Amino acid sequence: MDNKRKSILMRILLSCIPITVIAICTVVAVSIINLNQQVTKHINTSLLQSTEKSSASIQEWVGEIKCYLKAVKAALEAVNFRTNEEIIEYMTTTMDLNEACPYGVYGGDGLGQYYDGSGWVPGDDFVVVERSWYKEGLENEDIAFGVPYVDAQTGEMVVSASALLKRPDKFKMVVAADVFLNEISKSVEEMNILDTKSEQAFVIDKKESIVVSHSNRDYNGYVIKEDDENAFFREVYKMYDAKEGVIQKINVEGKEYNICKKSIDETEWVLFTAVLSDEVRADLTGTVSLLVIIAVVSIIAIIIIIALSMKTITKPIEKLTDDLTKISGGDFSIEIASTNQNDEISLMSKAMAEYVGVMRNIITSINDISEKLESNSATGKGISEALGCTAFDENRAIKDMQDNLKHFMEFMKELSESATVLLEIVELTNSAGTDASERMDETRSITDKGHKDIIVVQDIMREIASGMEELGDIVKQIDASTADITEMMNTIEGIASQTNLLSLNASIEAARAGEAGRGFAIVADEIGRLAYSSKDTALRVNDIVKKITEQVNFMNEKTRNNVQSIENNVGAIEQACNTFDNIEKNILETSDALGSIIEKMKNVDDVSEKMKNISNVQSQKVNEILVGVEKIATETDKLNDESISIEENSNKVLQSSQELVEHMKFFNM
Repeated sequence: MDNKRKSILMRILLSCIPITVIAICTVVAVSIINLNQQVTKHINTSLLQSTEKSSASIQEWVGEIKCYLKAVKAALEAVNFRTNEEIIEYMTTTMDLNEACPYGVYGGDGLGQYYDGSGWVPGDDFVVVERSWYKEGLENEDIAFGVPYVDAQTGEMVVSASALLKRPDKFKMVVAADVFLNEISKSVEEMNILDTKSEQAFVIDKKESIVVSHSNRDYNGYVIKEDDENAFFREVYKMYDAKEGVIQKINVEGKEYNICKKSIDETEWVLFTAVLSDEVRADLTGTVSLLVIIAVVSIIAIIIIIALSMKTITKPIEKLTDDLTKISGGDFSIEIASTNQNDEISLMSKAMAEYVGVMRNIITSINDISEKLESNSATGKGISEALGCTAFDENRAIKDMQDNLKHFMEFMKELSESATVLLEIVELTNSAGTDASERMDETRSITDKGHKDIIVVQDIMREIASGMEELGDIVKQIDASTADITEMMNTIEGIASQTNLLSLNASIEAARAGEAGRGFAIVADEIGRLAYSSKDTALRVNDIVKKITEQVNFMNEKTRNNVQSIENNVGAIEQACNTFDNIEKNILETSDALGSIIEKMKNVDDVSEKMKNISNVQSQKVNEILVGVEKIATETDKLNDESISIEENSNKVLQSSQELVEHMKFFNM
């Protein structure tokens, strides 16, 4: 129960905490973003203002220097100096007039004359027209700065300012002055952009890529290259043509710098100011950390406040939870107390009190009904079991009857098929017998003719002894007749073989028919014997005919030479005549036997037809009975299934009622 209350409280806290955390984190994130934007704006503004201020200061100093030198140049052009000494004397007066030009002005002309008021005397190798300040001055109508350099004596940055002097008495005279850039260096060194260690300010001669002045004096006079070893100056070199007055960002070895540039008017100089972004934002990191700490503390405080508030709110729910736990354990004897508060929890308590009262009455009624249901279920179970046993016995008896009828139906079907086969065999046998009878008649006719021919031959041979030619003709006729007899005997032999085969098939079918085919088997055996006898006789006749043929041929060969040989063959002809008598007798007997077989086969045909009709009628009757039995079997199956279902339902009802009684014991009234 404690775990349950904790889970409710945790769910409420888990619902409120994410919203609170998200809200506070959102405020902190917005504050950090806004603060970062303000810091970035401050950095850029300070950088721009410092750059503008310093460039203006340098611009002012450059203007003062040029104004001073222009005045000197104007005086040298306006005053009519009669000699070179006067010019040098005037130049001497320019010394110490300006701190940036402590040596005053000096000059030289195209004729090689050098003018210097400081008293410095050049060496013999000094050639005026070859000096850089002179060459630069020839191209400047007004005072202009040349290329800055480091003074060898003082180590300070110096730049030569020169211009072409317009004097009619001088040939290409150039006036110049060495301007020390200490003021610019001081101005650059004293720049305070954001009071950070990483900030830098420097002036570069863009034309010659020379550092004119740097906040770190070590870089004064340093020549910047496109592939400079110094990564910072390498990035600065790329910004020579960048837009002025706009904050640019460069990345130097993983460090980000904010940098700004400003050109100095009337010079090739450019002022650069730069500051390391991370160093400026160091203070911002501390502020962000403070905001995060405040946010974490606020979240913890809010969580504690919410937890205490929810503990007070959920206290009535805990009491109701205890009562519900007892009810879930089956205890409906409790009384749920209502609260004095007019809220959802009070309404829930009242509703639960009414629910407990209603459930108490319902459970009491269910308990009484379940006891009655258990008693009735036990009685119904006994009835359903008896009904199931009866249905099972009837179903088993019907199925046994159904199986017996199916076996009888199959037997009648086989009997009908056997009768049909027997009819077909009888028809084939009748047809074969009729054919054999016709052939026997033909054979008998041929045999009669052969017998008569032999008698004629015998008479002719006795009558003619001298007419060998006529005898030869008669012998040829006899030879032809014996050939016909041989063919007929072969036919008789084939008929006898076929009849024997039919007799064998009839015996097999009679054996299959069993008792009903016993008479037919006797007839078939008799036919087989007759066929065998006919075949044997035909073979013997065939052998005799062959011998006659041989003797006739021999007689034909010997006719011309020896008539006595023909007379000796008369006995053989007589023997052949006797043989023909025997053949004729056998043929008659065979014909009579075939006729008897045909008559008996007709009787067998009638019996088979009757058997087939009877089996068909019996099959129809049995089929009708089987259909009825199958319907009864189907109904008994259904009855058996219903009985089983009733028994199962009775068991389930009894089991359910018993379980219900057990369950009702769980409740405490």
